Amino acid sequence: MKILIADDHKILRNILIKIVKENFITAEIEEATNGNELVEKVSMKNDWDMIISDNSMPGLTGIQAAREIEKINENIPIILISAYPIYAQKYSSPLPKNIVCFIEKDQLIDKISFVIDALLEKDNNCIKYCENKNRKKAVFPLLIAC
Repeated sequence: MKILIADDHKILRNILIKIVKENFITAEIEEATNGNELVEKVSMKNDWDMIISDNSMPGLTGIQAAREIEKINENIPIILISAYPIYAQKYSSPLPKNIVCFIEKDQLIDKISFVIDALLEKDNNCIKYCENKNRKKAVFPLLIAC
């Protein structure tokens, strides 16, 4: 399993690497420190099993990077993480389809392994569907960790 982790905070990248390595011993992990580097790494090697990306990073945001990655390989699932709840974020257009999950950072330690496992097993029973109820027109369908 190959996972690309993108976050501008080294401490969070290290925490994610530790969690992934503890739960998925054979995982190959690479890091990106911003959205631009994330897209660059995917364009050089696009056989990732999944990407875990912060939304708020220098350069391209996680969502902007996901849009670019979708053009390169739309089949790489992206777990988007953020310090801000999904309902507090404003989106002017639908999220890219490759963003398959959203996890708030304060729930990350409890949920990331569960979500990775679900994506590997293609088990949609462990995630629930969320709609943006704050807008007249739904801007995104999104899977969020239970």
